[in-house]
Amino acid sequence: MKDFRYIFILVLCCLIFIEKPNVLQAQNRQKLENEKAKLEKEIASMNAILKETKKKNKMSASELQIIKKKVEQRQQLVNNITLQVKMLNEQ
Repeated sequence: MKDFRYIFILVLCCLIFIEKPNVLQAQNRQKLENEKAKLEKEIASMNAILKETKKKNKMSASELQIIKKKVEQRQQLVNNITLQVKMLNEQ
């Protein structure tokens, strides 16, 4: 009977030591999966911010083009007025 108790305790200890790494591994795996999900969510958020920033940069580039065109047209207007003044002065 004593031998059976020792064998039972030995088997129980072995099962505990065998299962403990599996439990720890499952906890570590869950922790890693949670961290992975969190990182993927943060990456998606950063991608959305980057996309919005690119849109704004494109709009800023478009606005810059419009302003350049406006300056060119105003310069042409000044040149036109200057020519008109010269023509009036020659008359």
